[in-house]
Amino acid sequence: MTKKLLWIAAFGLILFASISARLWTLELRSVHADEAEQAATFMKLYEGGEYSYNPQGPHGPALYYWSLLSEKLLRAAGLNPNCDETLNGDAKPDIHSLRTGLALVFVLICAALASFYRLYGAGTTLGAAFCFGASSLSIIYSGYYVHEIIFALWVFLLLNAVWLFINAPSARRALFAGVCAGMCQITKETSVLAFAALFLAAAPFAGFTSKNAAERFKELCGKRGNYLLAGAAAFALIFIIFYSSAGTHFKGVTDAFASYGHFFEKSAEAAHAKEFSYYFKLLFFEKSGGVIFGEGLITILAAIGLIFAFRSADERARYFKFAALFAAANLLILSIIPYKMPWLLLSPMLVICVLAGGGAAALLSVKKFWLRGIFAAALAGAALAQISLARKSAQVYHSDPRNPFISVHTVPDFKNLIERIQKCAQVSEYKKDIPVCFYGGHSPWPLPWFLRDYPNAGFWTPQNPPQSLDVFEIIICDPASAPALENILGAKRTAWHISTYGLRPNLILTVYIKKELFEKSIEQ
Repeated sequence: MTKKLLWIAAFGLILFASISARLWTLELRSVHADEAEQAATFMKLYEGGEYSYNPQGPHGPALYYWSLLSEKLLRAAGLNPNCDETLNGDAKPDIHSLRTGLALVFVLICAALASFYRLYGAGTTLGAAFCFGASSLSIIYSGYYVHEIIFALWVFLLLNAVWLFINAPSARRALFAGVCAGMCQITKETSVLAFAALFLAAAPFAGFTSKNAAERFKELCGKRGNYLLAGAAAFALIFIIFYSSAGTHFKGVTDAFASYGHFFEKSAEAAHAKEFSYYFKLLFFEKSGGVIFGEGLITILAAIGLIFAFRSADERARYFKFAALFAAANLLILSIIPYKMPWLLLSPMLVICVLAGGGAAALLSVKKFWLRGIFAAALAGAALAQISLARKSAQVYHSDPRNPFISVHTVPDFKNLIERIQKCAQVSEYKKDIPVCFYGGHSPWPLPWFLRDYPNAGFWTPQNPPQSLDVFEIIICDPASAPALENILGAKRTAWHISTYGLRPNLILTVYIKKELFEKSIEQ
């Protein structure tokens, strides 16, 4: 009983410290373009009560329905003080509250780890919770308004569901696996990559590679394929309900398949292409701009856990081998695809943290007391070092282009542009009806999110310019479009005050503000 209470206390302390670290960093990071796009999609559901799946990029509906629930929970608990004011005066979510909702998913992941402690062992569970809590990737993307933390949760649950099923097939376990697979799919279409990795990992443990593969397959399907049908039915039900918006938009079901054309095209884009070793560098150590980043200490500990697993043949060791094979297959698939983003590493990282927890537990279980003491001291030092690495990634260099755990990030100077627009609106005769023009060929995100309550803000390209620029009080232009804009303004250019603001690394915006308006705004 005492051991159990100590375990609960230790797990609670890890959970409290991990959540505190996440909440501390939520407001530090600049808003990423992808975050703003997802937030804009969510607001259509939040304000209009309707959701229609868009196959051109915002991914599946799980994030938006989760945010709808988490916003209500946060509001009911009084934990959502940082909200904007809508035009009618009602409180509504902002990026901070949406990020807070995703921090709650981290709690669910810890609950999932605790629920499988009989499978891992108490020590492994504590170690896994600590490693995932102190992981740079986890801290950043537990509070980053993209789909990845939810996806990591469901991939992890699916991994364990499949393991339980192949070891003791039943209709109930098949249903659980089907639900988890369905939730993976409605979170991100890239779930097919995780499914492929999971199949590769499961095949040797399911007996598909043995001489009795046919008999084993029949066992897993159940009598007359009942297990297979149960899992498929659960998957299909989740798929249809969510993609069809509960039966109100059945085109979303077919769009779910059509989306793969968009994602295959995006996966080959040169703009986000990175070398094969990209994810492996993040998993170890990478020096960027004189600063060392990485998850190397966790990865090394995971390798130790795997070594101990290969020295044993018990059920826990078999699971570690299965999990390691999944993580390796997932990493290999992600590394082969040219398109790479750091957050895609989160799902295999969670599995690596479980292996690292196993490594820590194994080191602390050696029979020789003096050796156990050395390992305990080494683990304490490694834990402090990992916390230091995570602090640099999530707090010190939270929006710095040198940070390899963020990608194509919005630079902090962008906040100055938003503040300038707000001050101009305050002193303008139009107030929030102030006419604002974004004129450029680059993506303006996250600017549309910050201008969503400005009804006269618009976005044009040089190929489709506005009829007249004189009607605008503020014009925002990217470098490539500046010559065309200067040509349109001509002699009228002297009526504008011109300044520059950063949007993303290597992308500086030129901002034209009517001189009289600018002079009033700087007096504020």
